[in-house]
Amino acid sequence: MDPYRSYQARFGCRPRSTVALFIVLSWALFANSACHKQRTRSFSHSGPGVTLQLQSVSDSESLLFVPIVLVSFQQSLDSLNKDSFAPRGKTLVVLHGDARSFMQSTNTQTLNIRSYARPGRIDILSTYFMGLESRERSREILATLTHEMVHLYMMEKREEPGFVGFPAWLHEGLARTMAKQPIVPLSPIRKTFCQEATPWKRARTIDYSVGHQIVEWIVQRYSLASLQRQIQKQAFEKPENARVFWQHLCQEFLDAHKTSSTPTS
Repeated sequence: MDPYRSYQARFGCRPRSTVALFIVLSWALFANSACHKQRTRSFSHSGPGVTLQLQSVSDSESLLFVPIVLVSFQQSLDSLNKDSFAPRGKTLVVLHGDARSFMQSTNTQTLNIRSYARPGRIDILSTYFMGLESRERSREILATLTHEMVHLYMMEKREEPGFVGFPAWLHEGLARTMAKQPIVPLSPIRKTFCQEATPWKRARTIDYSVGHQIVEWIVQRYSLASLQRQIQKQAFEKPENARVFWQHLCQEFLDAHKTSSTPTS
């Protein structure tokens, strides 16, 4: 069979390069031999800018999921580099074949998340994507990797634990904007929202939806390059000064969308 057609049949699109095709064929051959082994597998693979590690992966379908991650990672990295939002150095991507492995590794107690970022590392629960149609699967993986890589970039700006100069809405809003994820309709917002300064790791649902709207508004009003420069600048400010800056920008957005806000405290 024509290898390019084989790639298209499985992943729903033509490979962007012979490198992508090589990755797919290499992993297909490996997965074909590995699928005969019944025991759970754990191994790693290194590529440009990424080390991919597999945990609790035991079936061929999960193994063939690997090349999509590798190709999507490179696409995401190239895109973020153009806008200066790419993390530095090599990223460790850990692909988990079951929920237990994912939850233990990320120390989470819920299955409501499919990916998790920490400095230099992204954990992904592969089973979330397995039921998706091939084209949708590729889109979702690309969006997920881009979203989490933006978090890595933001974490690099200030390495001190507990730094709250960057509010949760900025973290999640920027990640969703760069990943081109769907915008959630704006819900009523508390007047105190901008002053709450919720830390990123305690982000609430409202931080995702409102943050996405705020960042899209900032990009339209000031430009993405302007936002990137401010993130760089505020990273070196005192936490209190940085908080005031982002609170002011948040309040600008609320003032421009008063019809969507609510007096609830």
